[in-house]
Amino acid sequence: MSELTSIDESLELSRLTSAIMLCSLDFTVPFHDVIGLDRVDSQQLVSGLRDFIRVERTEQQHDFDAVLVRVARVFDFLAERSADPGGVFRKWFTEIYCQSHHEYPALEAWTNVLRKARRDSGDWKRLCVPAAIQQDARERFDRSVNADEFDARTRSAGKPRLSDWDLHLYAINLWNDDLPDIPNGPESQLYPIFCRFQGARFWWWLSPLLSNEERRQLVSGANQLISNLPDLAYIGSLRDLPSAPDIPAQGTGYA
Repeated sequence: MSELTSIDESLELSRLTSAIMLCSLDFTVPFHDVIGLDRVDSQQLVSGLRDFIRVERTEQQHDFDAVLVRVARVFDFLAERSADPGGVFRKWFTEIYCQSHHEYPALEAWTNVLRKARRDSGDWKRLCVPAAIQQDARERFDRSVNADEFDARTRSAGKPRLSDWDLHLYAINLWNDDLPDIPNGPESQLYPIFCRFQGARFWWWLSPLLSNEERRQLVSGANQLISNLPDLAYIGSLRDLPSAPDIPAQGTGYA
């Protein structure tokens, strides 16, 4: 038996398998700069991941634990081929990659509170964002939750047709973004990653501008808004601004 016997370890390596396949797609390349992969050489990364998938298929065994152990070799494989200088893909997978909004609950809660507040100038002021940056903060937050850029890239990706590699992975994974209940294609996989990275960029800008007292006032203002709006009651209360593990620490090398 392999050492990989725990459910958590198996699930993590299953997530890594999904990330490898997603990032090997031509469809994903136009999204790199909006999901945190703007500091990789896109073509080198895609080529390296495809080589890894080909090698692993050649060596594939029926022992599930053995398959997972080999998947974990992807970071060394990319480094050996200079396909991921500086280990950007490893860092991105650890800090940004996600499969659901539920993986960053604090960031998601703050996003939902600010979405409500931005609809009313009075609510936004009651959040106690410092007056000097209040308007800028509102505009930057609006951009962080604006999906127009994501939608535009979705419309252009795969045009005029999906590549042969992409079509192959679509077929073997039964990906379909048009399923009415649970769409599972690349577009649906990329969206929570996009939301996490864009949310992180907003807080990387705002958090350093706040003093400890201003942070406390912002948290207090948000909690007051939650208490006044029944549709935010599920959040309960916020204790602090979003931070790791929901978003990477400030100054960790993302643009």
